[in-house]
Amino acid sequence: MKWTSTVGMWLAVWALVLGVGETGKAFADETKVVFRSAFPPSGSLTAPFAYTAALGLYKKAGLAVTIEDGIGALATAKDIAAGNTYIGVVSGSTLAQGIAEGMPIVSVAMLYGRSSFGVIVPKDSPITSIQSLKGHSVVTSPGSAETILLPAALKAVRLNMSDVKVLSVAATAKVSTYIQGQADSLGTSLPFFLPIIGDSRPSKGVLFASVGAGFPDFSLVVHSEYLKKNPKVVEAFLRATYEGLKRSLEDPKAAVGALADIRKALTNPRPQELQLAAFKEYVCSDGMRGRPVGWHSPEEWRAGLAVLEEFGGLKGKVSNPDRFYTNQFFAPNNPASGAWKCE
Repeated sequence: MKWTSTVGMWLAVWALVLGVGETGKAFADETKVVFRSAFPPSGSLTAPFAYTAALGLYKKAGLAVTIEDGIGALATAKDIAAGNTYIGVVSGSTLAQGIAEGMPIVSVAMLYGRSSFGVIVPKDSPITSIQSLKGHSVVTSPGSAETILLPAALKAVRLNMSDVKVLSVAATAKVSTYIQGQADSLGTSLPFFLPIIGDSRPSKGVLFASVGAGFPDFSLVVHSEYLKKNPKVVEAFLRATYEGLKRSLEDPKAAVGALADIRKALTNPRPQELQLAAFKEYVCSDGMRGRPVGWHSPEEWRAGLAVLEEFGGLKGKVSNPDRFYTNQFFAPNNPASGAWKCE
């Protein structure tokens, strides 16, 4: 789907949890917004927001945005639910499970709509499809999206979890376990980690969505009450962000440079530039075709929620996905992403 108009350093950067504002202070005529990413600094989930700030787009929109790092999508979702973060990035499956468990949060836009999860395998691996995973080992981490999507993908090709060897390790050890050759494959987000792995173990990927087992990838999420009280602030943030995201994808080097300016520990930007460039193909999903960038596809959310219901223990109503997201900022005549559409 197209749209129009060194491992060591990575792990070191991921140890940081810092907060850096767009301008260093909030001016009286600007509305304060606390934004938090899903993970520590990355090309795909932090750089676009840093670049939006560096371009002055938030300031132009009347916003004083503080950009903070996350330590995981669930932690960011909890922080939004607690009212500490105003707007954040949360993976779709984590958002859905949080709402099902009572978190008063909602997705207001898709940052990346196409499901990016699958298995990473060595370039010379005989694994070329989900079917060919049979008899091979897969490293996963507890609570990660692949623990839900892997069994769904296997079922789609008439396999089950007993047909593969699962090596479950802590999230911080997942990549290093794969790089060291302790597993045949790695379950994770392909565009996120392939650039990070790089030459450490030259690899390729197979998407779970290739057999219909996917979920809308990463959402922009707010507290439900914050949305009710501050719809204009949310809209202003989205409009600035989509302009910044579009320009980030056009110039990943500049976007990651803006990130490096506020995260001094990021001394090797190249993997993050490659990661951001790779996510260009994940902004839009098939279900978003002809719609504004950022729009939620009801069909894809409904299908993803069904997967979570069967394999992730999702409770509550899943036939109507409206409680998980809103498309109020993507009216056909004036969407928050402007003229930027999926094709």
